[in-house]
Amino acid sequence: MSTVLLVDDDAVVRKILSAVLEQAGFSVLTAADGRSAIDAAKAHRGPLEVLVSDIQMPDLSGLEVAAALAESRPGLKVLLLSSAEAPADLCEGWSFLQKPFPPTALIDKLAQIRVIGTGRAT
Repeated sequence: MSTVLLVDDDAVVRKILSAVLEQAGFSVLTAADGRSAIDAAKAHRGPLEVLVSDIQMPDLSGLEVAAALAESRPGLKVLLLSSAEAPADLCEGWSFLQKPFPPTALIDKLAQIRVIGTGRAT
């Protein structure tokens, strides 16, 4: 089963996206902010296949979280979410999904970045 670290400062969004990911077969770790996300990733001893993070958060941005985790977890896939346009400084290999989106769009995007809905990385 693939593990996703989901980071969003909006508790309702976090709960909904977590349920969507779990229904698709993922194991989900959640965090309400960037610092908590980094701590959760450090505490998680198993593989972490993908970071799904809101970009705009009060402490560390999703871009900062992704950069920090990419250093400690090579091969980590990154999917950033925002209601704004995709940032110009999006690193090569990272993906973006604009809010709002239907739940199926999240699963489709994970399939595009090669993290399939059965919870297995390809």
